[in-house]
Amino acid sequence: MTRNRLRAVLGLWLNMGLVWKPDMKEYWNTKDALRATPGFARIMSRDKFLFCLANLHLNDNRKQEKKGKPGYDSLFKVRPVLDQVESLLTKYYVLNEFVSIDENLLGFKSRTSPKQYLPNRFGVKLWVLADSANGYVYKFKLHTGESNDTERETYDVVMSLMDGLLDKGHTLITDNLYTSVPLASTLTYQHNTQLVGTLRGNRKYLPTVPKCRVGEQVVYRSGRLLYTAVRQNTSHKKPLLLLSTRNIATEVKVRRAGKDVTVPECVEMYSRKTGGVDLADQKIYSYENERRSYKWYFKVFFSVINRLVLNSYILYQDTVQQCQQVESAVHLPPLSRRTFLASVIDDFCKNVRDNEKVAPIPPSLHSGCKLEKMKITKTSSGKKRQPEKDCRVCSDRNVKRTRTTYKCAACNIGVCRECFHKHSKK
Repeated sequence: MTRNRLRAVLGLWLNMGLVWKPDMKEYWNTKDALRATPGFARIMSRDKFLFCLANLHLNDNRKQEKKGKPGYDSLFKVRPVLDQVESLLTKYYVLNEFVSIDENLLGFKSRTSPKQYLPNRFGVKLWVLADSANGYVYKFKLHTGESNDTERETYDVVMSLMDGLLDKGHTLITDNLYTSVPLASTLTYQHNTQLVGTLRGNRKYLPTVPKCRVGEQVVYRSGRLLYTAVRQNTSHKKPLLLLSTRNIATEVKVRRAGKDVTVPECVEMYSRKTGGVDLADQKIYSYENERRSYKWYFKVFFSVINRLVLNSYILYQDTVQQCQQVESAVHLPPLSRRTFLASVIDDFCKNVRDNEKVAPIPPSLHSGCKLEKMKITKTSSGKKRQPEKDCRVCSDRNVKRTRTTYKCAACNIGVCRECFHKHSKK
């Protein structure tokens, strides 16, 4: 598959997120004039698009080691994409102070080793590190399902995603799946990185928390680690547990449901700074082309493409904001995300048909030879017919027959556009 054709496939796939239809073949349906989308057929035919999609591979399957042998990689089919994207995500963006880590699930039910089960959902799980301010996806890692110790696995995942961000003063926001005392101690005491996150009551090294009434809170301090247990509503049977290495045991006033409410500072910070990964998911889902597939690496590949497009829009927004602060710069209104995505799609599909064709035919070396398209004739019944001839240069009926609708006007023989230059030299 050529680069231009791959760009066209990606452009059409992204455009399906803007113009959504339940069946992929409906994008090439010309019978229903009211809901027709002729732009897809102008870029690529339906059969060619489906053929390219069915034969899309991200790695050479012949080099894959069998399961159980040394060198086996469960992510072999997407490994080149993951290695290349990892450097792109971190190259052009500087994270803000607050970052968050959470998981994504790409829906998938067929048999594959990276598949995971969450309540009422199957799919390939991603560990994602994103900027809490705007949802920029800075790093992600695929879950391979090779570990049975959840607490140890989440600790390793956090340290792996935070590699390169330690000792820079960041504050990490996590939920109760990742937060633990060993993780907070390692980040705070060894790497100058703060942690704020909710806790599970069965984690190790936690103090015994007494029962809390509604509106009460219990606070413990151990060095730089602050444990907070608070019960805010009667619907909460158990108190909310938080672990913070950044906050102090104070309360702040916040506005909720039209009323001023007093809450612990760590609770207010967690609710305000968490959700960077969820924000990215929300933005991606707005224009995501979710299709059923039997190939799990399809899900991963197009999910990576959607995150790259989202990151490019966030970079564009930051660039526009920086330009607006410069008085001498031209201040143009920023593009909406839909308009920006449409411009990316247009760039992918720009002149794709012209690029897929052969190079322009040079002037003939023989003054008498001239390439022209054979004129449409009519049959005895009155129907129009496009005549064809065998190409005199490349057609061989014993090996491969090539038919063409072009001919040399001087020689009156069939010649392909690609072969006319060779014919004119002769």
